[in-house]
Amino acid sequence: MASNTKKIYRANKKTQLSNYEQSLNRFYSSQYKNKADKELRDEQAKDTYKTNMQIRSQREDAKLEAYEKTEEQFVDQLIFNQKAEQEALAGEEKVFNERILANAFETDETNLAYQKQIIDSRYEYDSAERGISDAVNSNTTTKALISLGAEQEETQATGQKKSLLLREQAARAESNTQQYQNRLKALQEEGVSRARGRAGATAKRSLQSIQALAGVNSALIADRLTKSDTAIANEREIVDAQLGEQGYIARGKQLRTTQADQQKTSTVLNLQAQQDQVAKSLGITTEQFNMTREQLGRSLLSAADSYEKRVSSIKQQKFASDMQAYAQRQLQPRVQPAIPKPFETKQPIAIKPPRPVKPVWSKYSGSMAQDTNPVLQGISSVAGIASTVGMVSGNPVVTGVAAGISFSAQLLDQYVF
Repeated sequence: MASNTKKIYRANKKTQLSNYEQSLNRFYSSQYKNKADKELRDEQAKDTYKTNMQIRSQREDAKLEAYEKTEEQFVDQLIFNQKAEQEALAGEEKVFNERILANAFETDETNLAYQKQIIDSRYEYDSAERGISDAVNSNTTTKALISLGAEQEETQATGQKKSLLLREQAARAESNTQQYQNRLKALQEEGVSRARGRAGATAKRSLQSIQALAGVNSALIADRLTKSDTAIANEREIVDAQLGEQGYIARGKQLRTTQADQQKTSTVLNLQAQQDQVAKSLGITTEQFNMTREQLGRSLLSAADSYEKRVSSIKQQKFASDMQAYAQRQLQPRVQPAIPKPFETKQPIAIKPPRPVKPVWSKYSGSMAQDTNPVLQGISSVAGIASTVGMVSGNPVVTGVAAGISFSAQLLDQYVF
């Protein structure tokens, strides 16, 4: 009986020591595990902090780079808008100056054409006026020439009439002379015939022949005188038809004078009509000139108004482009708040197991229960954490530490009881 009690007492003592050893192993394992967890979490937090800081720095650099790029694009857009505005304004100014120059040339051309028209019209009007004066003077001269011609014709006709009278007188005188000579010749021949002493029939025939020849000559002379008188009478009739108030010369003078007056009147009327036409044409030209000047003035005003509108449109387009550039301009990036440094991990409080109570020496005491908590499981867990901490921190950890804890716990049997 005593031996059983002693065996039970020893068994309980051994069991209690084993349980205490296991409790100590769990306590030290827990402390080491907590320390290893703390170091692991601190290292992980530091690595995460470094990584986050690198990511934050990269993001800030990317934002600054994007902002600088958009600022360059913004400035380039403003410069482009300004240059585009300057080029557009220069082009519009060039077009407007060309319109002004063309308008000035057209105005000068219109003024020159109008002045030329005035000069031409004045020349035509003066030419017509000179034509009227020339027609009047020509009519006076023509009538004077007609009168002079008529006087010449009358003088010639009068001279011819006198000449006819002289011819008639000369013809009669010549006829009388020829008759006298014929009679005188006949008497001479009769005297010669009688002087020959002829008598009888021969003398009679000779005298008859002389008288017959004298009669023939006298008849011839008388016939020539008659013909001459007839010719002179005809010519005198013609001359008489030319002379007088109703003669050919007077009527021809009157007709030529009337013709000259009609020609003068027609010329004067035509030239006066030409003057009226020149005046009307000059009036129309003046009206057209005024209308053209007014049209050119309106065209210049329209060009100026169009130029101002296009300039205003260009400035509005430039303003709209600038506003669009400002609208698309990226806001200045803000620096993100600094990432807080990781807090130090707190270790959980591990309570050291109480010292074991010495088992009671009694014969009625029973055997104590063995602690079922596996010690080796705690040691292997601690060893795994130690190896992980070593990998993270880079410091080698001796896995025999956990085994050392178990060995030290076995020495408690010598000091506790």
